[in-house]
Amino acid sequence: METFVLFAIVMYNIFSKFNEVLAMEYLSALDIALKWGISKRRVQILCIENRIVGVKKVGNMWLIPEDAEKPKDGRVKEIKDKK
Repeated sequence: METFVLFAIVMYNIFSKFNEVLAMEYLSALDIALKWGISKRRVQILCIENRIVGVKKVGNMWLIPEDAEKPKDGRVKEIKDKK
């Protein structure tokens, strides 16, 4: 009986995550990569580093909000005008 209750709780948690995902518009890492003009792997790294706001991981798939903004590239420094 306890096993069934634990199973029911786990299934409820999984389905509540999917309902939340269905309520919002999310794109896959590949879709975002094509939209932003970068590689899928780079998007995955940005997700791992929590540099994209609102990202969720379901199973082995990253779900990124459709309206997420591309983070600035930390490797490039901005040049200030000398005036």
